[in-house]
Amino acid sequence: MSLPSFTMPREAFAAAMQSLGRVTKKNMLPAISRSVYVETANGFVTFRATNLTSFAEMTYPASTNKEGAAIVSIDPLIALSSGGNGTVTLSPDAARLRMQTNEGEHRMNALDPDEFPVMQQADVTPLFSINSDLFAATIRKVSYAASKDETRPILTGVSIVGANNKITFSAADGFRLATATLDVPIERDFTILPSAVLLAEALAVLPKAAIVEVGLADMRLVVTSGDSLIMVNTIPGNAPDFARLIPVSPPVMATVDSVALLRA
Repeated sequence: MSLPSFTMPREAFAAAMQSLGRVTKKNMLPAISRSVYVETANGFVTFRATNLTSFAEMTYPASTNKEGAAIVSIDPLIALSSGGNGTVTLSPDAARLRMQTNEGEHRMNALDPDEFPVMQQADVTPLFSINSDLFAATIRKVSYAASKDETRPILTGVSIVGANNKITFSAADGFRLATATLDVPIERDFTILPSAVLLAEALAVLPKAAIVEVGLADMRLVVTSGDSLIMVNTIPGNAPDFARLIPVSPPVMATVDSVALLRA
């Protein structure tokens, strides 16, 4: 096993670990689900993380001293890189990895990179392009209404429906319903149902204010932007027709101040 060796800006490294940490899961078996895959090649370092349901990958330019790969627990990487300036260097130390920052150095175990789950990516069917901030904000706007009850899996997702160059995002738990519609050019009509929780966590990996490409590959929602990629499994089945639950002409309507309503 050839271990990686690289140096990169600490701020970028810390941001990557914080984002990937949202994709991984604490107290989850196998331990690989709270780890990050690190690979150096051709002047770039690639980080990958998974919770076995969603997957994220980020690539950065770096000063690579040695090509190699390893799996490392993500928690010390997050803790040791946050709140500082300068650079971060990871380098081999016998069968372990040594992480160096301005504050000192730390040694950690390195696992065989072949143990990292392989996410087979089929051909991606493009669906639409959208600003990453707008995409994430719209998901947040409706995902609060999704159910947390995993015995009702259909209601734990965010329904994303594209038709007539409009995309409608909806979520409901049987008591609440949230929906939002955006005018976005689409490649084809579609209906997808990713997990609300997993999608919100995975979107944290995306760069801010960037155009992202959204597609579907083998029952996975695929979102790419530059050197960042996320894949989230979709939920089998069809979400309810949320549009039919909203009255076209409600008998009573009220206009209220949003700030006062939130305070109440």
